[in-house]
Amino acid sequence: MAKCTVCNSNSLNNKNLNDERNKCILHCKKTDKNNWYTLENNVKKWNQRKLRAFWKYYTLQNDSDTTRWESIIPPLPNCGYQTNIPIVIEHSTILDDFKLVKYESLSILASTVKGDITVYNSNDNSARLFFSETIHDGNITVIRGNNKDINLNNIKVNHLKLGREDKDDFPNNYQSIKITGDNTHIKNFDICNTHIHNTFIMNNIKIDKFNCINAVFNKEVTINKCNSNSFLFTNNTMQGISEFDDNILNEVDFIGNKFNNVTSFEETVFDKFSFSKNSFDKLAIFKNANFKQKLNLETNTFKDEVNFLKATIMVKNRETARIIKHSFEKINNIIEANRFYALEMEKQEEELKWNKNFAEKLVFTFHKLSSNHSQDWVLVLLWILNITILMSHWKFFVIDEKSEYFIIPFILNIILTVSIGFNSRKICKIMWSFMSYLIYILITNDYILCFFANTINPFSIMTGAESLTFTILIYKITIAYLIYQLIISIRQNTRRN
Repeated sequence: MAKCTVCNSNSLNNKNLNDERNKCILHCKKTDKNNWYTLENNVKKWNQRKLRAFWKYYTLQNDSDTTRWESIIPPLPNCGYQTNIPIVIEHSTILDDFKLVKYESLSILASTVKGDITVYNSNDNSARLFFSETIHDGNITVIRGNNKDINLNNIKVNHLKLGREDKDDFPNNYQSIKITGDNTHIKNFDICNTHIHNTFIMNNIKIDKFNCINAVFNKEVTINKCNSNSFLFTNNTMQGISEFDDNILNEVDFIGNKFNNVTSFEETVFDKFSFSKNSFDKLAIFKNANFKQKLNLETNTFKDEVNFLKATIMVKNRETARIIKHSFEKINNIIEANRFYALEMEKQEEELKWNKNFAEKLVFTFHKLSSNHSQDWVLVLLWILNITILMSHWKFFVIDEKSEYFIIPFILNIILTVSIGFNSRKICKIMWSFMSYLIYILITNDYILCFFANTINPFSIMTGAESLTFTILIYKITIAYLIYQLIISIRQNTRRN
């Protein structure tokens, strides 16, 4: 009895040996020369009789042995293939497009697929897909019907598609989807108009382009440690906990989604992104997230707490700063709340125009220059010291009529004092204040700041015999305001609820 040189099977009769006499129907070459197909305008027209014979024999083999390994797999017969027997393809090559209709399960393991795989199913939640260590040159499409589980591990595929872009009368139901593996690389992954009743997991994979549109997830959604160049998540509903943690997402759009449970974006890097019209019913976590562009949360709804602890954020508008400030206030993180309060005030100032809101713009500008919106007590203290040094300098020479060497040092002190408001580096402000102090003591010989101390008291005029001039009045009002800002700034940085 003839034996196959690949699987060494001795149970084959001649009708299964085909034209290649030393190999069985599983392992023989499928070419036009041995009548497996004909070429018409470079399109393969497969021999349907041989296809039916191949798949009839293939599905009868035992899954536990290696008889089917290294098979050369032709496509399924025309009009798809219906079977209640699990199909397992292992260590083999699929030559062309592959279509299944109404199937029990399909497993493709450690194989190469040179065509498209299209799966339709009309059974009730019974169909399973499992692909592992497989390379797909074409597309995988799973549409119409009920599919029990989809498990993809360490695969490479050009295009994975679940559901249809157009809504039709056929359901697109899935029980659970799991896609994992360090070597998994999906160039395009589309989920459209689907209902996933159990868990959805994508872990540690690379996706060039991911689109998830109009999907409903009943249970947990876990997308962790993934790398994607384009990530579109639009008009989806998440009933369970959603995790989008530790991902690197280059172009991201979260638009019009409903997160009905706890949602996490912890340690995820967002390069180019937009968050728009999303609704978060429960806790939203952005802990340690990195937003490389300005974040805009203005059109999103947060019905519960939000956690932005240790996140890297630049805010685009006042509402975003307010949302983040409020999230820190709820957990009594006063320092971070104050930082975003200052950003909120800056954004509000940007909204004001000199030609329309002159008075408000003036107040906001003065508030920012004097104390960074009551957040920087060191800045206020430096203003108090420098303005008082300047005023003491003025009084020492003008009121006491000692004008020698007055003009140049006084102008230098004016320049140093004004410079404090136009430099963001605190060390420069401290250095300029120290230089102003040196100029003052060198000119006045007031080393112990006696004249300075008498000048800084905003209420001294009420008890002394000194006459009140308009310049002194403006100084007293300014110092009183700055002392008030100093108290408020210190309180803002030390208060506890």
